[in-house]
Amino acid sequence: MAQQEIELNMEKQLDGEKDYVPFSLLILDYNLPYICGLDIIKSSRELYGQKGCLLPKILLFTAIEDERLKLAALKEKVADYFLIKPASSFELEEILSEVEGNF
Repeated sequence: MAQQEIELNMEKQLDGEKDYVPFSLLILDYNLPYICGLDIIKSSRELYGQKGCLLPKILLFTAIEDERLKLAALKEKVADYFLIKPASSFELEEILSEVEGNF
């Protein structure tokens, strides 16, 4: 799915054109086919901001084992959570429990 198509679908949801149910966690891969997960995050922030909606927490997965990428993503508030694949079920469960507790 192209970035424009993703943005259009998100915008329709935020405008109430679909049965929109807010969600508490956006899970993305850093390296997606045809698009970077960071681009989706950027578009999401802009769209949610324009609509006055709260952005859900963001979990970013990556196969890149670069500690600098992780620290930069967390420091720049690109993502609330960052996991390197393959992530353990314990790590994912811990994040899901935290998000659920704050929702």
